[in-house]
Amino acid sequence: MRIELANVPPQGHLEEVGERSRWAFDAAGRALGGNVKDIGGELSVVVRGESALVRGELRTFVERDCDRCGAPVHLTIEGRVELEYRPEFLEDEGVRELSSSDMALGFYQNGCLDLSDAVCDHIALLLPLQIFCDQPNVESLGVGCTQEALKSPDAVDVDPRFAALQSLKLD
Repeated sequence: MRIELANVPPQGHLEEVGERSRWAFDAAGRALGGNVKDIGGELSVVVRGESALVRGELRTFVERDCDRCGAPVHLTIEGRVELEYRPEFLEDEGVRELSSSDMALGFYQNGCLDLSDAVCDHIALLLPLQIFCDQPNVESLGVGCTQEALKSPDAVDVDPRFAALQSLKLD
């Protein structure tokens, strides 16, 4: 969903994100690498000088695989959106060095901001590095790796080479 920043009114542009927002589903799918089941929220775009500020709330529900055991899980990514976009700089402008405070900073081209980029950026900033069955906001769709190990720790087969260590008691 492209927005021409010159046409954004002073009070800003509000975009509802929901089941009819195919562009948001596609953007979330690219960012999450999974099958997006639902996305909802709202994004507000306000122009301040050359900067475009994107604020709002987003909630994304996706089906992925656990990075540890490969079991299917449902992952919920939700949170406040606070991103800033500036015009893309040209190569002849020199090198710009970004600091850690610039993590929520993106760039737009030709006076147009693509809200798909904002959805991708927001999810990328909230997405954990690895997704495991036992994490908050993760619902296992079966017997997950961690859940099974916590239920029956004695059922784990011990490699015979380490069987002698089973009787070792640490105090």
